[in-house]
Amino acid sequence: MNKLNVSNLKEYLSKNGWSLDSDYNIRDEETDHLITACISVDDWKININLNNYDEKIEELIKNSRIKTYFDTSSLTDDVAKAVTTHEIGHYKYCPRSNNNFADILSGISKAISESPHAQNLINNKFSIANMFTDIIANATCSLELKKDFFNNGQSIFYIFEGYLAQKKGFKLPEDYALFSAINMNIIQPNNSKRNIMRDYYPSLDELLISKGLMIFTGFNQLDFADNQMLSRALINLYDESKFLIKAYEFTKLIASFIKNSPSELENLVKSNDFIERFKNDKEFNKLIKRLIIERNGNTTALTALINSIEFSDTLYWSKAKEYNIEFNLDELDKLDIICVGEEPWTGDLSNIDLVNLKPNEAGVWKFQQCVKKEPIVIRNKADFDFPDILYLFDTSGSMQGNPYDLLLTAIYASLYYLEEIGKAGDMHFNFTQFSNQTITSGWFDYYALEDKRKQFLFSPQWGGTTINYNSIKHIFDSARGPFHTILVTDGCISNENSIIELFREKLDFGSSLDYISIGGYNGAFMRLAEEHLNAKCSIINNANDIVNLIIGITRKVFSE
Repeated sequence: MNKLNVSNLKEYLSKNGWSLDSDYNIRDEETDHLITACISVDDWKININLNNYDEKIEELIKNSRIKTYFDTSSLTDDVAKAVTTHEIGHYKYCPRSNNNFADILSGISKAISESPHAQNLINNKFSIANMFTDIIANATCSLELKKDFFNNGQSIFYIFEGYLAQKKGFKLPEDYALFSAINMNIIQPNNSKRNIMRDYYPSLDELLISKGLMIFTGFNQLDFADNQMLSRALINLYDESKFLIKAYEFTKLIASFIKNSPSELENLVKSNDFIERFKNDKEFNKLIKRLIIERNGNTTALTALINSIEFSDTLYWSKAKEYNIEFNLDELDKLDIICVGEEPWTGDLSNIDLVNLKPNEAGVWKFQQCVKKEPIVIRNKADFDFPDILYLFDTSGSMQGNPYDLLLTAIYASLYYLEEIGKAGDMHFNFTQFSNQTITSGWFDYYALEDKRKQFLFSPQWGGTTINYNSIKHIFDSARGPFHTILVTDGCISNENSIIELFREKLDFGSSLDYISIGGYNGAFMRLAEEHLNAKCSIINNANDIVNLIIGITRKVFSE
C-alpha cells in the first residue's frame, strides 16, 4: 500500500485554487483521529492534520473487512484527497457564504429553542452546523465528481471513527452515528460497502436514516444510476433558499440525541475580566459576537455576523466569479436554458454545468448548458488606448455591514472581469478610501495587486465622509495617463466644490468619472458632477444593485 505523498496533496490543493502562503496549512500534531481537517468561515482557510496517518490506515485495514470491499492500493491518497475535496466543498457548495451560514445557524437555533433543554444546548449549535454542512458538501461532491476516490476516501474516514471507538471501548454518540449513516447512504450506493458500517455503528436506525435522506435530497433511498433522481436530488441540495428550513428539520431529527451542556455565553459574560477582554482581545470579541448571534437565532443578525468576521480575499474572488457568471446570463443569447418547474426534468445531464446551478428570481431552477460566450475583442494592448482605473470609495460609518460587503464584491467582480478579457495585466490600479482620512494605495500594476488590495480594501475606517483635497490631487498628478474613476458613497461629500474643480481639470485631459450614490441621496456633488464633468451619475436605493452596476460600468468603459 502506498504511503501518503504530502507534496502531491499540496499540488492537489494548489490545482484547486488554494495557495500555501495564505489559504491552507498542513501540519503533524498529535490526534487519535485518522485525519483532521477544517475550513473556517472566518477566512476560508483549510487546516489539515496528518499525525501518523499512514500507520492508522494500515492498522484499520489489518483489523477489519475493508480490504474485501475497497481497493487498498491507493487508499492513503484517496482518503487525504477526499477529505481535502470535502473541505473545498464547504467553500463551493455549503455554506458558500456568510449569508448561508447565518441562515443555517438560524434554522438550528429555531429547532433548539423548541427543545425543553434549549438553554443548555447552545454549545451544540456549531457541532450541528458542522454536521449539516458536511452532509451537503459530501453529497454534492459525490454527485458532481462521480469519482471513486471521493466516495471511498470519505467512507474510510467514517469507518475509522467507528473502528477507533470500538478500539477504545466506547460507543459513538447516536447523533454522530446517524450523521455518518446518512453520509454513507449518499456517497455509497453499493449496499455491501454501506453494510460495513454495521461493524462499527451497530445501533443504526433505518427509519431515521430514511428521514435524514429525505431532508437533504427529497428521497428516503437513492439510486444515482437514475438520471431523473440525480437531477432532482441536485436541485434539492443546491437550493440555498431552503438551507434554513433544512437545518431546522435536521436539528429536530437529531435533537433527542444531543447531550445537555452548560451555556458558554452566560459563563463568559459573568467572568471578572469580561469588559476588558471584550475591548482588547480580538478573538474573544469575535467569540462573544458569534454566541450572541446564535442566541438571537434569526437572519437580522447578519450585519453583526459580517462585522464580526475577518475579510477574506479568497471569498471575494469566489463571489466575483459568481456575479460575473450571473451577469452573463442576462446578456447571452447563445446559452441554451432548460427550466425546471414542478415536474422533474428527465433530459441528458452530460452537458450540465452543475457548479452554476441556481434559481432565478421567480424561484425556478435552471440548468445552464456549457455553451461559452464568444471572446470579447480588445484593442491593441501595447497602445494603452484604454484608461487605468481608480476605485474611490466611502468607508464612513453608514457603509458598515451589507453595503461595504457588496462594494467589495463589486470591486472584485470588476477586477475579475478585467482579468478575464486580458486587460488587467496592462493596467494600473488605485484603491482610495475616504472617511475621516483619505487613504490611497497609489498607482500600481496588476502583478503588485494582491498585497495592496488586501491592505486598502480590508481596513475600513467607519468615520465621516470627507475627501482630502491634497490626497486626491497627488493621485491625479501621479497618474501615468488617462484613468476612469468609479466613486461610490452613500452620503454627501463635505468639500464637494474643491473636489469637483480637481476632477474638472483632470477630466479635460481624457479621464472620466462614474459617480454612484447608495440610498437615493442626490446632493450637490452629483448635480455638479453632471453639470461640469459630464459624469455618469447613478442613484441606487438598494445596495444589492451595486455589484451589477459596477460590472456594467467596467464592461462599458473597458470593452469595445
